[in-house]
Amino acid sequence: MAETKRQTLKIVSVEETKEFPRKDGTKGTKRQFKATDSEGKTLTYQVFTSAFDEFIREGITIEADTQTDEKETESGLFINRKVVQVYVGGQPIKARSTGQYQGRGYDSASIEAQTAYKGIVELLVAKILTIDHHQAQAALNWAATRLAPPKPIEQPKEIPKEKGPLPKEEKPPVLPRPPTSAVLQGRMDYATFEKECERLGLDRQMILKVLNIASLKENWIGAGKTFEEALVILRKTTKPSQLL
Repeated sequence: MAETKRQTLKIVSVEETKEFPRKDGTKGTKRQFKATDSEGKTLTYQVFTSAFDEFIREGITIEADTQTDEKETESGLFINRKVVQVYVGGQPIKARSTGQYQGRGYDSASIEAQTAYKGIVELLVAKILTIDHHQAQAALNWAATRLAPPKPIEQPKEIPKEKGPLPKEEKPPVLPRPPTSAVLQGRMDYATFEKECERLGLDRQMILKVLNIASLKENWIGAGKTFEEALVILRKTTKPSQLL
């Protein structure tokens, strides 16, 4: 029964890609390479898809799913190890159902950079390099640029203050209406004024002369004066002869 497991492989050597006939008459590709696993064992692996070609290179360390088949043959136990999946950044390169690329656009430069980073970390752990070494600093800077930026701290939302009752709208003061002409004339109307002047023996010409105006309506009433005010002045003239 085939056993599948995920492991880290450091590729030691790679053979040329070979073609082989499939049962359906089409041609397939096979690539064989040697790699050292996490237990330090250097074993032979096979790849039956071209999807992993750019990742199967000498000196590169990969994360992969390997499938191991064991068969008894006339010459003894035959063990076949093949790589069925490769991971970059924790993501599978080949879709499991279709056998196609996931379309993430990984390139060899990215793989080589990750391999170099892992190698430098291993040298730091083994204390072969110090943390202030320029290669160690370069590796740390490379990793820092790929870390997700921290989420900003959300500031507590300000609770809106309760609004008090709206101030009452002050109505503008009601100004008194300007007096009408009847008010300006006082209680006395023209007919009463005229009778009072006849009693004093004053005709129209005498009234205009005493008041020193040309028109009673325009120059006296129109100026805001009343008939009562006119009579106060006219009563001072007791004799019509004084007006001659």
